[in-house]
Amino acid sequence: MKELITKDDLIQLGYPKYTSIQIIRQAKQMMVQKGYPFYNNKRLEEWKARQAKIGIHDFVFSYDRMPMLKSTISRIIGRFAKLANVHRVQAKGLRHSHASYLINEFNVSV
Repeated sequence: MKELITKDDLIQLGYPKYTSIQIIRQAKQMMVQKGYPFYNNKRLEEWKARQAKIGIHDFVFSYDRMPMLKSTISRIIGRFAKLANVHRVQAKGLRHSHASYLINEFNVSV
């Protein structure tokens, strides 16, 4: 008997790709809310504990307390890059851009 179901399993059952992703996402969110240790990564758990000590309980890029998909972040960056009429960057490029901004604008040590 199979213990896990994936989005690909749902697609094979006839669900559209987006619906399959949303079903898996909602199931993960429900499990987290019920206390199941979904994210069993030791580093992530340590980081979340450090954040909780200072009152931070969400991911940086999240709208439902779950991490966003890379494609969602990429689409958002693309939309705003187009609005600002600037070149599109990868999500990791935001970190570098922000560090450069802090160094140049506020002479901050990073």
